[in-house]
Amino acid sequence: MWKLFENYDYYNIDFKRFAPLKYNQWKEFLTDNLNISDLVKKDTIAIMLYNKYMFEPLKNLSREEILAGNNLLSKAFRLALGINEA
Repeated sequence: MWKLFENYDYYNIDFKRFAPLKYNQWKEFLTDNLNISDLVKKDTIAIMLYNKYMFEPLKNLSREEILAGNNLLSKAFRLALGINEA
């Protein structure tokens, strides 16, 4: 397998630096159960979003509606976009 990567730059990133929600916990993004600080720590570099699962519940919402929400996904987007929490 490594032969495939000889001509490509790649990075091995410790999975602990990703926010700790697994694919079978995707519904947590759409609830108010967690604060963003429960998910994102000082050394977190990424949050895995599960578009395959979240498309249906979000497909009729505008950008503004998603950003204005109180769920974890809305909080994560506001954090990533530098929108201060009120």
